[in-house]
Amino acid sequence: MTAHPPTAATNGPLRRGLLAVAVAVAACALAAGCSSNLTEPGTPTAMPCASLPGCTPPIPLPSTSVPPGLPLDWSVQAIRATTVAFLTCAQSTSLQPPNCPQSLAAGEALTAHWRVLNRPLDYAVAVPAPAQPGVATAAGQVTVFGLYQMDVSYTIGGQSLRPFLDYVGGIAAATMTWDGHSFQNVQFLSSDAAAAEPAPNLPPFARPTEVADAAVLTAVKAGFTDCATLAVPLTAGGLAIPNCPQSAAVIQVGTVTSAQWTLTSDPVQGALVSFDTAHGNFAVTGNYHMDLHYTTTNGNALSPDNGPHTGKASGNYTATLDWDGHQLKLLKIAAP
Repeated sequence: MTAHPPTAATNGPLRRGLLAVAVAVAACALAAGCSSNLTEPGTPTAMPCASLPGCTPPIPLPSTSVPPGLPLDWSVQAIRATTVAFLTCAQSTSLQPPNCPQSLAAGEALTAHWRVLNRPLDYAVAVPAPAQPGVATAAGQVTVFGLYQMDVSYTIGGQSLRPFLDYVGGIAAATMTWDGHSFQNVQFLSSDAAAAEPAPNLPPFARPTEVADAAVLTAVKAGFTDCATLAVPLTAGGLAIPNCPQSAAVIQVGTVTSAQWTLTSDPVQGALVSFDTAHGNFAVTGNYHMDLHYTTTNGNALSPDNGPHTGKASGNYTATLDWDGHQLKLLKIAAP
């Protein structure tokens, strides 16, 4: 078959098609942002990019607006100021330090030692105070939210066997004001007030993947062994031991001269392990049974109350444990 050169009849449609493509490409290049996928917010476009063949709509850049009365890096500075205040709170020797997120209603402690677990104020977010209709809001006010975990050891009067242990954790919220140079007057809200604040969507605490249920139950069983083998403080009411659940009624007609607890069942048999995603601690719930063998004397050799006796303690318990990133720690085993 003989090939024929292009004629005007065949060249015409081809040329018109190429010309249309060239015009579309030129228009796309002239359209603001069509040749790039980034534009400043509010940049006008000469014509809708989406209406042009092969043109990708622009992606707006994040707003660079700064809340009134705050510096450009206000968020970073607010979180830094809150972290410093939080670490200062951890140095307190009180169970209820003022203007701090941690608080423990356990009476007046002779001394207390707080320990920060894992990352202080994890997932911290700074939020400027919102303007409310009809309410005057001072410029430069900020609230910082973040996750926190702390445990504490403390002693109280009349107790010397070993310190009490406990745990606090959840969402911390602190307010502060920019004075033109730095954030001042950092005030942590109480746990109840922090929970009532419209906090940003912070992620829940995640259970550490390194900690299996078996390890948690082993720690609780070891704790019960301590509760049964530690020397019983003979002056304590009910002959109780710090961080242990048992307490038994004893004969009060004389003086207890010796006492010893013993386990009469396996406290982790059938126990349930859980992780509190709102507060960040492990919990174990189960049942325990213990006997208290003790001896009394009242100075009367003929008294029938002199001699050995047995008391009993049993019921439900809840054990509290925490994880510091390296070690699982049993804090307390408490009865309801």
